[in-house]
Amino acid sequence: MLHFTKLEKSMMGVTGGVAFILGLTIYFSLFSEALNIKYSDQDKDTFRGPASIIPIQKTESKVKFTDRSMITLDMSCFEEKQVLHFTSAAKMIQIRGKICGSKELKSLEVLNRTNGSKASIFDLKNKQFMTDYLSMAPGKNQVILKLINEEGESFLSELYFESQNILTK
Repeated sequence: MLHFTKLEKSMMGVTGGVAFILGLTIYFSLFSEALNIKYSDQDKDTFRGPASIIPIQKTESKVKFTDRSMITLDMSCFEEKQVLHFTSAAKMIQIRGKICGSKELKSLEVLNRTNGSKASIFDLKNKQFMTDYLSMAPGKNQVILKLINEEGESFLSELYFESQNILTK
């Protein structure tokens, strides 16, 4: 028969208590409902999206300067032929959008003509797509989006991206 000292018995009691508390914590975190997070009513009239997304909605537009190193261009409704201009300090861009043409899309290619880098395209549901991050060269970059519909017609859209270095304060 085993005999334990008072110190050993108290250490086993403390260890058992800690294990019980940790077990309860894990149980409730796995099997309880998510917390309902409420936001303040202070900004009801303003829309806030992710900070790195730049919405583009017009056929030809200028987008203001951004100072992030990686940005996502959200092209909410991508037409067959577009010319877009923007400037940024970003070294990499990701393009996300929806094809709004009436014809089905057979393929989409995205290429930075300035440095020759090609983006991988990820198909999402409902004619939506997303690219991986495409590297930008310093200075002016010409990014070509080539769409080919199911009838074999191809359309080129151009993004002119000016990559500018920013000065640190």
